Amino acid sequence: RIGPAGAVEYSADAGRTWEARPTGVDVDLLAGTSPSGTVCWVVGRSGTALLTTDGRQWRRLAFPVAVDLSAVQATDARTATVTSVDGRRFRTVDGGTTWESF
Repeated sequence: RIGPAGAVEYSADAGRTWEARPTGVDVDLLAGTSPSGTVCWVVGRSGTALLTTDGRQWRRLAFPVAVDLSAVQATDARTATVTSVDGRRFRTVDGGTTWESF
């Protein structure tokens, strides 16, 4: 689960219990996707993009614009597409090291 002020919670038992996971950010998180049990991408306000590949520790990714991000789709830990609130789309194929607008 994601939420305001950088909140992320993780459940290992199909949602019966939840554990807070620190993200290192304090902006509202707006969307996320988890293509596997340990990989999760989360996006939010002001160009915030986060990635975990172990389900526990989050890494903030350098994003090319400081606009609110409203959606993310990912196939794995390297490949994701992010949509901003103004409709722009950005793609990475290297785990968020570089982004291309399309």
